[in-house]
Amino acid sequence: MEFIISIFKLVGGFVIGAGGLSLIIYQIFKRLSEKWLDSKFDQRLQSLKHEQGKELEKLRLEISMLLDRAVKLNQQEFEVLPEAWSKLNESFWATKGIVGSLQMFPDLTKMDEQQFNEFIDELDFKPWEKRELRAARDKNKFYQKQLTLRRLGEAKLKISDAAIYLSRKGIFIPTPILEKMKNLNDVVWRTFVEYELSQTHDGMPWKMDRLTEFFEGGEPALAELEILIHQRLWPNEPVA
Repeated sequence: MEFIISIFKLVGGFVIGAGGLSLIIYQIFKRLSEKWLDSKFDQRLQSLKHEQGKELEKLRLEISMLLDRAVKLNQQEFEVLPEAWSKLNESFWATKGIVGSLQMFPDLTKMDEQQFNEFIDELDFKPWEKRELRAARDKNKFYQKQLTLRRLGEAKLKISDAAIYLSRKGIFIPTPILEKMKNLNDVVWRTFVEYELSQTHDGMPWKMDRLTEFFEGGEPALAELEILIHQRLWPNEPVA
């Protein structure tokens, strides 16, 4: 009986020993697996952080470039828009001063000789113009024609200057405002050309539809542009 009990104890101890070894191996495997998984997870996490960091840096660079571009474009617009408005405004009023029905000219025939000579000396005319004015039979007509031609030349320069500026710098002006500026400049130019032809070619008919278009639509268009430009430059300031 004691022998049998000893056998059972021996077998039981072996079983228990084998089970303990299996448990130890399992625990070791479990620890190694956990470390391996943790290592792989950390590697993957670091890789994701690296990729995310690269994406964030790329996004920051893109945003920085966009902001820098927006600032530069805004600065260009802030410089170009007032200058374009100034040139267009000058061309409009220079043209209106010429094509307006009320033209003020002095009556040279009512001047005495001394007044006439002093008047001519102070004129911004070329020497040959002054000579011909003194010799002209109809001094008023000659003076008015030469003065009108001079004003036409000055107005043409202003209109051309405004048109060229819009063509060169218009890319920095918002499209709705740019189109209105170009349309007004076209009206001014068409009116000017018709008037110039009527003055430089005797008998050339003056088309009243051009003049009507200019006087009826010109100033309202100019006033509308002034409001739009003011709102663009000072968006938070109310327009009076």
